[in-house]
Amino acid sequence: MGEFEHIKAPTREEIDAWWNQMPRALPEYCAVVSALKPILFNMTPKIVAIDGPNGTGKTTLGRYLSYMFNSSLIETDLFSRRPGFEYDLEQIRKLIYRRVEGGRPVFVEGVTILKIFDSISIEPDFHIYWENVHQSDSAVDRVDRLGVLLRRYCRKYNPRERANFAI
Repeated sequence: MGEFEHIKAPTREEIDAWWNQMPRALPEYCAVVSALKPILFNMTPKIVAIDGPNGTGKTTLGRYLSYMFNSSLIETDLFSRRPGFEYDLEQIRKLIYRRVEGGRPVFVEGVTILKIFDSISIEPDFHIYWENVHQSDSAVDRVDRLGVLLRRYCRKYNPRERANFAI
């Protein structure tokens, strides 16, 4: 008797029930993909910035888009030096250039993405502003240091107004 022979194969109904519990892509994702298709149609090395307040789903959107367009996602949070939107900018810059040199689009997401790009002298080819559906959950509403820094960023860079696509 094989190692897994004692495991009963699931029925079609069990598989369907399990599958129906899986998360689905948000309808808004389709709108973003549609906006990007003309920009990325020939898969040239373009830089797409994904901006928005904390906790709005930028990373999830970026992962979805990188999957849909068979490209890379750079999550700037992974390069955070300490709380307060301070990053290892040199590593982010190097990684963006390496991905672009690979000849494919690259998605870069982060809370203060325009400030990051400004600091490393890179201009994104397309800028998405992904806003929280529940604004009360946004870091913009916070009264702590993080909220102050995010409001300062928004006043200086106007990310929603500057975006090629805001949702």
